[in-house]
Amino acid sequence: MVLGYIIYSIWNSINETLVGYFTDRTNRFWKRYDKRFPLIIIGGIPAILTLAAIFSPPYLDPISGVWIYFAWILISTCLFELFFTIVSLNHYALYPDKFRIDTDRRKAGGIRMALSLIGTAVGFMIPPLLITYGDRQSYTNMAWIFVGINMIIFLTIIPGHIESKELRARYVIEQEEKERISFWKTLKIVLSQKNFVVVILIFLMDAIIGASLTASIQYVAKYLLQAEAETSILLLAGFILGALGSLWPWLIFSQKIKNNRKMLIIGVFLNTIFLLPFMFAKSLIGM
Repeated sequence: MVLGYIIYSIWNSINETLVGYFTDRTNRFWKRYDKRFPLIIIGGIPAILTLAAIFSPPYLDPISGVWIYFAWILISTCLFELFFTIVSLNHYALYPDKFRIDTDRRKAGGIRMALSLIGTAVGFMIPPLLITYGDRQSYTNMAWIFVGINMIIFLTIIPGHIESKELRARYVIEQEEKERISFWKTLKIVLSQKNFVVVILIFLMDAIIGASLTASIQYVAKYLLQAEAETSILLLAGFILGALGSLWPWLIFSQKIKNNRKMLIIGVFLNTIFLLPFMFAKSLIGM
């Protein structure tokens, strides 16, 4: 498993960089078929199906079939990351193109955050009701139930990602005016921007914290609290309620401050401070 995670982590870092570079290269099809929309459609359904594949390995003897399991998990996880990157990268890239004013971007970001939190809540609250510790088939059933849910949600987001004729024309004009730069030169330019690198590192640390907190909920319920899988719902409830309750006040505050740099510093500082109590929480109430 450790080897698999190492290979996946290396692939993840290379995958996102290359997808970002190649999807931004000038393409004659942009003017007719959009720049981001086709890639979101191409990546969406495979991303959903490969996520289900992670939880649907073949039934084999765990000793003799260990390398088959290893290959299955590694390949399905890397494929999911590839397709998910294609979708998410182009989805986020559309925000500055569709929302040209900072006020609109913050408002759209607030709505996106609220929907993301609701999705996180559903994603963490429903699986514990569908799985049973020690029953591998329950995990597979859970994954395919979410395939159906995700397919429906994916269909609903399609209209919002269609790019207007004006936006397509802007893509063409912008790319015609730009000098074509190689991948390595582009990477060098990016890494030379010290402030940008610091922001990237901050988001990296924040992503590690968020992923660690949410991914550890099941383990906290099972091993620390020695409770059933459903207990993870209660652990997540505090996070979701706190985030949803504070979303609107923070949005109003950011619109008033109108300083993204200052908001980032405040957020990072508070996020770090309020991680400390987790070191001392040993009970369900404490968590």
